[in-house]
Amino acid sequence: MLQLTTSATVLFFSIISFLFVFPDAYAQSQPSVSSVTLHQEGDGRERVRIKLEGAHEPKVYSLDGDNPRLICDFPGAGYAGLVKPVVKGGGTLVTRIRVGAHDPPARKVRVVLDIEPGRKYTYTREFSKEENILNILLVPTGPAKKTEKAVTVIEATEA
Repeated sequence: MLQLTTSATVLFFSIISFLFVFPDAYAQSQPSVSSVTLHQEGDGRERVRIKLEGAHEPKVYSLDGDNPRLICDFPGAGYAGLVKPVVKGGGTLVTRIRVGAHDPPARKVRVVLDIEPGRKYTYTREFSKEENILNILLVPTGPAKKTEKAVTVIEATEA
């Protein structure tokens, strides 16, 4: 009986050690986010492509205010660290993209699109089952907000 317990303990620690040495293999066996890219399209439109491994039901929502952002949550998804945690946007709408994994109690991967403050936009999302890619298309609904001059010129006249 002691032999079985020792064997089970050795097997358990072997599996745990394997997961620490090869975390990518573990992450690939469960639903995960494998890449996030930003593409500039015509007319100021910007497309974010999120490549997925496995089945996902993402929750997509926006937050307005001083730091507007579009948030994509992938409940139950893993993150193998294959995606850069911060991607520079460089566009007129998306200034950067942040990717992070959240551990239990609510395990998920969150992709945050930081939006240029003051920009108005709409977004649509579509999922390509063939490629297993979530496409989010952001479309500006107005011109870019102009920055105000730091110095105001005041004309003076003599009386």
